Amino acid sequence: MAANFERAMRFLQSGTYQPGTMEVRHWDYYDSAILATGTNNYQFFMVPEGQGGKNRSRTNFPLAGQMPESERMAVMYLEFAFIPDEVMAQATWIHFTDILKHSYIEFTIQNKSPMLILPLHSCFGAALPALVTGAAAGDQLIPRDGIRACYELDIEIPLAAKTTFKIEWVFDTTPNTALDDYKMYIHMVGPRYSF
Repeated sequence: MAANFERAMRFLQSGTYQPGTMEVRHWDYYDSAILATGTNNYQFFMVPEGQGGKNRSRTNFPLAGQMPESERMAVMYLEFAFIPDEVMAQATWIHFTDILKHSYIEFTIQNKSPMLILPLHSCFGAALPALVTGAAAGDQLIPRDGIRACYELDIEIPLAAKTTFKIEWVFDTTPNTALDDYKMYIHMVGPRYSF
């Protein structure tokens, strides 16, 4: 009986942050890109937090394109957030839907064949808001709080400690300049294991 009591007390006294134990958290690593004229390819998770003008509001990833040494993650889904720089007029909205039709996300691990190639129009579909019709022609506006979508992976993408990877947003055609300074966020979401 005393042995059971001691074992139970050790269990109750061991905290989440006990040295030498694994910690599991539901985690969201995110990164962002700002659209710019003439750019047809954006790489995510390549500039870590605190470098290249990326603060915590733009990314929370600690390394450049590599999982930290004492972590692994099982990416279960990707979330996307497109944040306009201003309220979108109808013409700008059309340019946005054009980039959805003519761009895709590519997730590659250690320079191997892509683990995922995902056309963006297949993610945003039902997540797209309808135009708000104004009193006069051309008054249709989209709120500036952003447009979000989530893509659940059929099979999780495992990222082991020190694994190099890249997520790219690739365009078949150059985005219209009306979208300059708009932001795209990509979130990798799933359990994160720390040692």
